[in-house]
Amino acid sequence: MLHIQVQPDGLRQATFTSITQKEGAPADGLLPNLIDGSIYGNPGGTSKGLYRWDRATQKFVVDNRFLLPIDAPDAVSSVNQDDVGSVFSSTFSSDQIRIGRFFKQPDGSWKLDEETYRPFTHYRLFNAFVDGDYVWGYGEILVRLDTRIKPRAAALTAPIIRQVLSGSKILYGGDPIPGQADLRLPPATRALSFQFATLAYGATESTNYQYLLEGADKD
Repeated sequence: MLHIQVQPDGLRQATFTSITQKEGAPADGLLPNLIDGSIYGNPGGTSKGLYRWDRATQKFVVDNRFLLPIDAPDAVSSVNQDDVGSVFSSTFSSDQIRIGRFFKQPDGSWKLDEETYRPFTHYRLFNAFVDGDYVWGYGEILVRLDTRIKPRAAALTAPIIRQVLSGSKILYGGDPIPGQADLRLPPATRALSFQFATLAYGATESTNYQYLLEGADKD
């Protein structure tokens, strides 16, 4: 990476400095972006975190204030600032994508809105830009999101228990048997497995399950 200092009379007298790993740049390199008056670097390859050029030390330092972390070995993150001053952040791995937009608050802090841009997570997008009430995301495809349309609250649907097993023995097969007494486990039963599903046929990749074993789990 080159750090070019342009002089008042133009590029003719400009000076440049090569920024290497000695100055904190990762081995995979960085793609620089100007964000809130500072140079941020989106790492190439699978380097973790985001980097900011620190003028005081003349080095790149890790600065994850705009990072949307994903716990995956192949996760890659990037950030960019749009024309209205907000910052788009994205992190994607082979099986998960997070995209959000940070808005600067009057006190100088940044507030993240990830819910509005959740529809973008169905696609492999790298960056986004604002066009009035629309946000365009681009990567493998170009997607337009109308931010005036708010996503519906996710419905809570009780799952259906399909099967309960103790080892290889089926204790419950999904259909209740009329007159059957409550299920009881014999002594020394040490393992149970539950098979369950929910009747949600739209955007199944967004379906999340929560479970709690009363008497054993705290939350």
